Amino acid sequence: MVRWISNPSGVARLRAWHRAWPRVWLGFALVLVLAGGGLTGCGPKPGPLPTLLTWPPSATPAPPSATPQPTATPRPSPTPEPSPTPASPTPAPPTAPPTPTPDHPDTAQRHRLRAQYLPEIQRVLITHTITYTNTTGKTLRQLPLVVPPLQYSTFLFESVDIEGHNVYPQVDVPTLTWTFALPRPLAAGETIHLKLQYQLVLKPLRRRSADTARPMVFGYAAQQTNLVDWYPFVPAYDRERGWIVRRAWPFGEFLVYPQMSVYVDFTYPAHWKVATNMQLEPCPERHAGRLCGTHVGRGLVLSLSPYYQVHSHTIALPRRSTPVHIEVYAFGGMDEAALRVLTHAQQALTDFSRWFGPYHRDRLQVVVAAFPFSMEYDGLVFVRKTYWDAPSAGLDALTVHEIAHQWWFAQVGNDQALHPWMDESLATFSEWLYLRHRAPDRLAWWDTGRWNGQKPRGYIDGAIYDYSSMLTYREAVYHRGAMFWRAAYEALGEAELVKLLSRYVQEHQGQIAWPHDLLDPLARQWPQAPWDAYFRHPPQP
Repeated sequence: MVRWISNPSGVARLRAWHRAWPRVWLGFALVLVLAGGGLTGCGPKPGPLPTLLTWPPSATPAPPSATPQPTATPRPSPTPEPSPTPASPTPAPPTAPPTPTPDHPDTAQRHRLRAQYLPEIQRVLITHTITYTNTTGKTLRQLPLVVPPLQYSTFLFESVDIEGHNVYPQVDVPTLTWTFALPRPLAAGETIHLKLQYQLVLKPLRRRSADTARPMVFGYAAQQTNLVDWYPFVPAYDRERGWIVRRAWPFGEFLVYPQMSVYVDFTYPAHWKVATNMQLEPCPERHAGRLCGTHVGRGLVLSLSPYYQVHSHTIALPRRSTPVHIEVYAFGGMDEAALRVLTHAQQALTDFSRWFGPYHRDRLQVVVAAFPFSMEYDGLVFVRKTYWDAPSAGLDALTVHEIAHQWWFAQVGNDQALHPWMDESLATFSEWLYLRHRAPDRLAWWDTGRWNGQKPRGYIDGAIYDYSSMLTYREAVYHRGAMFWRAAYEALGEAELVKLLSRYVQEHQGQIAWPHDLLDPLARQWPQAPWDAYFRHPPQP
């Protein structure tokens, strides 16, 4: 059931418990000491503690009382680039949500979430329904779920119901995976429904790159809250390799997302702004502080802040019949950086659409990252805040890199844990190709300043687990990986290499590609490639 989330009395109880729990537990401890012989006494064992959170049902949502803040108007652009105009934080919803193809294996799972964010206690209350169609080609008696929030102990499990049966998972901690015994065998082509209820207890984001005990993107900072990789999903399945689940790791990406349809009804403080990659739709009952929408792709993202200022522009792109709306979410005082990001986002989308194939969404969101990294998602990217504070060529390159991931990750997926070079080396090479056309005078800077003295070294085809640190991983996969594609560029010429990459995107659109999908066509056109110099395990042409 989903009604408890919007019940005002239930939420009030949660807030009251959060304020009062230190006194409650102190009193409980004193009772034990006085009446039961202390912490090591021999008195009768206490009974089980009562559940702290109860949720009386209510069908009527409580509208937030705050009023929205107006969106700030940016200063005029100092360059002749297109001048952005301020945007509403909630663009007009489309006339109809995207409709997944029911029998397509990549949209075999459909999710519906109703979530409420309570920033005063940093919790998200969620009810979640998964409809899964078995496209594995065999009968399933168990079903795995990848639960990304388990990585940072932020997940409070309440219940899972599978077709009327309350079930409990077997947990595999290294891969953040739950496995459920199904109440009935699920034959190929059959569908099953799961109902989950849980909470997320958000944690502070990292302040330093080395602070791996904290979440990187998922969580909150003083200026921003990010819900990424925040809900359970059925992992991708490959008929040769089985379920694609990988060990969690402190650097690099280890989640392999299938294509899925996710609908979210989300409630949040009314005066906050939300950046999201979902296609917005009318909510059943409209009020401030509520968003509804669907994302069909790899992972639905929400980024919230009461401080966002939105800069936007709509452009026409090559190979598309409809325009694309670009939105840049910045903090106050970042107008110059936001306009710079907006300019490079327009140019990168234009160039990559021309070279690699059409951009696949109607919107792109670029969001300032209140954590010491940049990160890509499907239709939304984060760019590290320190580069916004002092705009430089680094801000330009990082913006372009994350936008390139709209082709090398969002449109064509890969196993980012075992083969991270397939997306990261191409995204990094795309930076270089962009600068070659848009700012050739910066190519010398890119070879040195972009990397802060780091050298391109190491084999590029390792798994994330094969590198000793983030530094060695970046030097090999990103920097030396880009050198490999530059060598291919010199050998084949720009026209042939761009044609090969465009065909790769077209043939593997919406799928998970593997190294042979990318390297076999390249080896046929470049038989004398210096494979041994770049690959520990060279491809077999």
